[in-house]
Amino acid sequence: MGCHKSVDHVTEAIIEFRNTNGDFMSIDELALVKGIGEKTVEINRHLISIK
Repeated sequence: MGCHKSVDHVTEAIIEFRNTNGDFMSIDELALVKGIGEKTVEINRHLISIK
């Protein structure tokens, strides 16, 4: 269950970031979200798409 709490927290941070700043224009912008860093973006880059 601990993993789900982390995922929920990051999901909420992404939604808050988008509500404040609008849509993401690049994958790299995810690193600006609280709880997501550059290393996390790089590790998961192949799983992420911006539409």
